[in-house]
Amino acid sequence: AEDYGEFCFLADEINENLGDKKLVANAYKKAEVKALCFLDLGILAESISEILKDKEWAGKVFKKAEGKAEYSGDFRILANGIYEQLGDKEWVGKVYRKAEGKAEDSEGFSSLAEVIHEFLGDKEWAGKVYKKAEGKAKDSSDFSSLADSIQEHLEDKEWAEKIYKKAENKEAEEKPAHDLRQLQQIKEKQ
Repeated sequence: AEDYGEFCFLADEINENLGDKKLVANAYKKAEVKALCFLDLGILAESISEILKDKEWAGKVFKKAEGKAEYSGDFRILANGIYEQLGDKEWVGKVYRKAEGKAEDSEGFSSLAEVIHEFLGDKEWAGKVYKKAEGKAKDSSDFSSLADSIQEHLEDKEWAEKIYKKAENKEAEEKPAHDLRQLQQIKEKQ
């Protein structure tokens, strides 16, 4: 084995065929050195936690992964793994704050609000993040997806209805432009 993936594969094979946790740990140590990005490290941390039941080592690897994360989605994925493997809500909250600081569009904020509500049960914070998503929504699809999410996760029918109305208004604005583009495409084909 020479790279991250090969060492992880080797560890899985050893675990499945021999059950030798020491050999698995050695392969994971080599994989950790070869890991290039946050996702490699996050997956490795989950494997260490699940297969070796070593929460302390998994935490250290998650910390390394956090240092390599760049985008909002990176931090969100990482926090979800930390929550599922270590159950450390305080750390998860800190990582979600980083995700919030990196979010750039409606979908990014909305996805973050969903996991804040789901994993931390913090409706107030989720609501604030949804507000940011609403401020970043650009088209009918953004508004419609946002309204769906608010209805499903916060169960705030009134707010969702207001956003659905915004989606309808955006769709009405977008339709003439869409129709014009279709006419232009038809003309170009003739």
